[in-house]
Amino acid sequence: MKETKKLVYLVLCLTIFNVLGNSQATDLKMDTEVKEVGRPFTPKLFEVKMEYRMPYIKMVEPVYAVVDVEAGLQRIDFYDGMNKFFYDAKGALEQSFEILPVVDKLECFAHPTMGYRKLLPDVSQFVHVPGGENINDVKCEVWKLDQKTLNLTSGMIGTYTLYVDATTHLPVRFHFIGHSPLFGSAHSDEYQVDYSAWKLDVIDTTAFDLPKPFTVPKCIENSARPTMTVRPWRDPTLDLTSIFPENHHQRVKDFDEYKIQYGKQYSDVMEHNGRHSLFHMNLKFIHSENRKGLSYWLGVNHLVDWTVEELRMLSSGLLDSGDSLDDANYTHVPSIPEDQLPKEVNWTKQGAVTKVKDQGSCGSCWSFGTVAAIEGQLFRKTGNLVRLSEQELMDCSWHFGNKACNGGYDKRSYKYLIQKTGGTLSTDESYGGYLNAAGWCHWEKAEAGAKINGFVNVPTGDMHAFNDALVNIGPLSVGIDATSTSMYYYAGGLYDDPKCGISLDHIVTAVGYITVNDQKYTIIKNSWSTHWGMNGYILVSQKDDVCGLALAPTYPLMADNQPVHDTEEASTLQVLGSTASFRTKIKTVA
Repeated sequence: MKETKKLVYLVLCLTIFNVLGNSQATDLKMDTEVKEVGRPFTPKLFEVKMEYRMPYIKMVEPVYAVVDVEAGLQRIDFYDGMNKFFYDAKGALEQSFEILPVVDKLECFAHPTMGYRKLLPDVSQFVHVPGGENINDVKCEVWKLDQKTLNLTSGMIGTYTLYVDATTHLPVRFHFIGHSPLFGSAHSDEYQVDYSAWKLDVIDTTAFDLPKPFTVPKCIENSARPTMTVRPWRDPTLDLTSIFPENHHQRVKDFDEYKIQYGKQYSDVMEHNGRHSLFHMNLKFIHSENRKGLSYWLGVNHLVDWTVEELRMLSSGLLDSGDSLDDANYTHVPSIPEDQLPKEVNWTKQGAVTKVKDQGSCGSCWSFGTVAAIEGQLFRKTGNLVRLSEQELMDCSWHFGNKACNGGYDKRSYKYLIQKTGGTLSTDESYGGYLNAAGWCHWEKAEAGAKINGFVNVPTGDMHAFNDALVNIGPLSVGIDATSTSMYYYAGGLYDDPKCGISLDHIVTAVGYITVNDQKYTIIKNSWSTHWGMNGYILVSQKDDVCGLALAPTYPLMADNQPVHDTEEASTLQVLGSTASFRTKIKTVA
């Protein structure tokens, strides 16, 4: 009898154990490797929603993924499906496909596949932290990796943390926090990925198919267009996975290539590591923005490893003038009715614009905007293009309120010339080249390159007068708001970022405008070198006061008698061509 009871009890226990085990397997179908409490579970067939965050720049990128690990298939959607990427790591074509908005319709393009990439970190080096935490109202087990030194195989300096659902063992959040003394206590190198809405094992396999009307041949054909090489492309899975410790080698490779391309050298290891962090933070921002299907795109340039403070120096060169509008000799009055203005004017085509210059790390934009306007008016007066001296304005106009690398104003520069030098501005060659710093004033020893006798204001906010001046007068000195992050990394297209406000802090040169789909875009010559923008230029929308470019335009009045000099080689915005061809190019690369 006792033996029978023991047997019944044993059978009952085994049955209960089996039921519980099968229940768990049915619910999540965990593999047998999940033995340790809270050990993260890596599914083989799943759908998941993710939010990719960089708190320091307040970037949030929504991501949706469908993955079949064994088949080598991945589909990743960004911004609620606005951008879709299809990967077939084992397919015969060895290509991935991208569907994204191009101005006003969806297009498909093919790219070389880079193989399957895990969307979850390798936690083999992580250690379990007892106690747990609640994340997004989910009770989680915590796994951490504290990285004390930089290592190609084990990651960045800082703390990696993976929060795992204590019940399902599925990831809830991945977080990295690091710190570099280069940036001071205000900056932390921080990334975060939140996972939610997991769906395991049963998925719709058609999710991996290109949606109609797109076909593989059509996607490949689109990608063969020469203009597609204009816009940068990067496999988005690199942005999602390079923050994992096991993929740190990819971060090192990307940064090494950047250093070689732009000739970057750093003073010590601390600066190198800090620049490395900045580069990757901004690289991810650039490609995240490009996945939004905007009318413009961003790209890697020489500014990507700069600190916020260094970038602010580029766009802190416009000081509040405090000057009355009455200080100008005249106010521009339009002579062409607005509806009769031409569709396009481009003074680079006429030879009125010198080559793009580089203000360096100095807040001297005001001198470049002033000089470019004078160069343009000198060309219109004499037919000669002469490179004039920004350095003279830097060195000599202090008593008129300008402050060299700490900012200035075009009107104060005009006043300096009129009241101090008799209106003359030196040639760049005779005065000496730009120093990226203030120097000794010596205009008397230099050769005059141009002579002004006044200046004109264009009415504030009057876009009709602004465009009329561009058509009838020529290049204008223009104040803009240049502090939006997208401005620093602009690489092409029609710029209309609503975050670009009207707090003027930077002076540039307006050299014309184009019309695309009945909307005008101002052609702006900047002073951030040809590495920035479209060979140093940007196209800014005239709609809704974007960047405030019509708030404070000016141009100089030229004296009748001008010095005679040989003409310089002009700058040309090659990417434009005609308005019609540019419109076509925008539609194929935007």
